[in-house]
Amino acid sequence: MKGTFRIILCSLLLVLALTAFAAANDVIRIGVLAATTGPNATYGRSLNSGAQLAVEEINAAGGVAGFKFELFAEDSQHEPAAATTAAQRMIYTRNADVILGDAASTNVFAIEPLVRREGIINIAMGSATRLTQTDNPNPWLVRVREYDLLTARVMVNYLVDILGVEKIGILHMTEQFGVGGKDDIVACLAERGMKPVAIEAHNPADRDLTGQLLNLRRAGAEAIVSFSGVTEMALLCRQASQLIPNAKLVLSSVGATKGFLDIAGEHANGALSVAAYSEHNDDPRVQQFIRAFEDRYGERPFDFFVALSYDAVYLLAEAVKIAGTNDRAAIREAFNQIEGFKGASGLSYTITPDGQALHEMFVVEIQDGKPIVLERVQG
Repeated sequence: MKGTFRIILCSLLLVLALTAFAAANDVIRIGVLAATTGPNATYGRSLNSGAQLAVEEINAAGGVAGFKFELFAEDSQHEPAAATTAAQRMIYTRNADVILGDAASTNVFAIEPLVRREGIINIAMGSATRLTQTDNPNPWLVRVREYDLLTARVMVNYLVDILGVEKIGILHMTEQFGVGGKDDIVACLAERGMKPVAIEAHNPADRDLTGQLLNLRRAGAEAIVSFSGVTEMALLCRQASQLIPNAKLVLSSVGATKGFLDIAGEHANGALSVAAYSEHNDDPRVQQFIRAFEDRYGERPFDFFVALSYDAVYLLAEAVKIAGTNDRAAIREAFNQIEGFKGASGLSYTITPDGQALHEMFVVEIQDGKPIVLERVQG
């Protein structure tokens, strides 16, 4: 009798174990890597909220190809060492299949060897060009964001081809984002046989750009292209309106964020920005996404990272649908079959072999404090 009981008990335990194993195999685990504490916590807030909304919608519709998505987050603290530690937890402790993030290119670079070695899909949100434009691209990386060279090409194409500007100056911050953006603008102008009339730099947290702006004015700059931080770019708008008021300001995607617009105020009006998303876009897909976000969170999306992380999860769902399996290698390969996927950002995504998803951007103009879409421009 005792032997029979043991057999029944063992059988029940086996059934429970197999059921748990099957249930675990029916879930694709997505870890969101971004700062959730400190001064850059808005990045984590944006990436998590957009991804969470998409996961809830997909799961409510029954999942995809027999799989449900599960989302969790780790704090990268916007710092490479912390990002690496968080990614290790995601992979070795929390069994992530996909890492969504980081928003900072330096953190994507930091976790790159780990992602490559362990074969984890990384849907990156950093914009540094060399994340994908490299001789040795990471086969596990998919970038669902613009890269800085794309932004630079859109800026130059719009200024030269549409506005007819010939004298372009550059003002950039002296860290990776600013220096990389400057280099990309120089390269794009060189492709057209042009050079910037002047290149000026400032340090992070500089509060007086008078010298740089006067140098740009003396050089005859008709337009100033800027890759800088939120506060510094807002100061550029304020000070340029007094020192070089006739120059057209063309800002990186930072110029379309709420944080920048709140600080710059009326001084931002008339400036252009190259952005992957604007809530002031009449595209039905954009407006439907905004309504869904408002219904879920009681407020409008905070910035472009919300729309991009939302689209990133839906692109993952499309890849899973194509692959028909939760095998990571098959899913990553399936990403390469995605072409012309229309997103909530209002743009379309086509995944190229190097992992790049976006190849077009919006040029927006700040009107009455709002980024209004003027053109969709190819890079």
